[in-house]
Amino acid sequence: MLLSSYLKRDNNNLDLVRIIAACMVIYGHAYAISPQSGKDDIVHQLLGFDYSGSLAVKIFFFVSGLVVTNSFYAKRNITEFVAARFFRIWPALASVIVLGYLIGIITSTLNSSEFINQVPFIPYILKSLTLDITWSFPGVFAQNNINTFNGSLWTIIYEVGAYIVLMSSFVLLKFDKRLISIFCALIIFDFVLLDGLLIKLSSFNEEVRYLPACFALGSLFAVHKDKIEINLTNFLMLVLLTSVFYNQESGLKNILFYLTFMYGMLYISSSKFMLSIKIKNDISYGVYLWGFPIQQLVASCIGHYGIAYNQIASIILSLIAGWISWSIIEKRFIGYGKKFVGLNHISI
Repeated sequence: MLLSSYLKRDNNNLDLVRIIAACMVIYGHAYAISPQSGKDDIVHQLLGFDYSGSLAVKIFFFVSGLVVTNSFYAKRNITEFVAARFFRIWPALASVIVLGYLIGIITSTLNSSEFINQVPFIPYILKSLTLDITWSFPGVFAQNNINTFNGSLWTIIYEVGAYIVLMSSFVLLKFDKRLISIFCALIIFDFVLLDGLLIKLSSFNEEVRYLPACFALGSLFAVHKDKIEINLTNFLMLVLLTSVFYNQESGLKNILFYLTFMYGMLYISSSKFMLSIKIKNDISYGVYLWGFPIQQLVASCIGHYGIAYNQIASIILSLIAGWISWSIIEKRFIGYGKKFVGLNHISI
């Protein structure tokens, strides 16, 4: 199947892939939130150079690069692009920011007046909505292994940055496929092999460095969707190629692994079995947003029971929170975004 056919909604189950990735983040974070002697992340045990939560974020960035680029490259509508990204990201994020503040007041060891004096509501909201995130609240989760309230929000900063770079570069390069391919390849080469020599990020560690590369890889796939075949033979060839370099300690080994993993994910998510359990609603964003604070709340209540209890309880509760977020907030504001675009149509 050509990737262009795969990207038609009925031919893939990317919504389920994203939900699984969101649950992987919760699974991986449990080892920091509710550590238990002798227990280690299974993905980290298998790979050595990555763990489940970090791998899941790379899945999100690859899939975003793929589907967002596919839409923008086809429609070339700046207003629709900006509106779609804004209404998809900020309403659900705002709900976590506001409700998180209320949860902080309730759970803090400080009384409400002391809490509000230390974290004034309006400045907190304004800073958070502009992605200047308040990572922890005074007196909240002080007895937990870590006291961060929502440790997952850092990735949104890089995701929004990726969208801005995508939109700007595609417009400046006049949607020229050859120039876009060179630009994406340059990003991958710089972050993977040159350690960010050309493009410096404020935080450059192993978890961050591959995010732009995975997003750029998804973009490359999208602009060449009419030539990329998704089939078992190609997947096996990528596995063989990756195995040759797997024992080498280099960025090339890692990016080959991620390329193979992402390709395999596309192949599996288009299988008959995966299509038979197709998810109608994309609740993954809500699961991701609420996963970390829910894990911290669970750790406060049943932390002494260990990792597995935190993982199971947190995943179940986060799936429920994700469904509520989708049903009440996300789906509604996505509709508002479409209406906004209908009123303000700018194509290029």
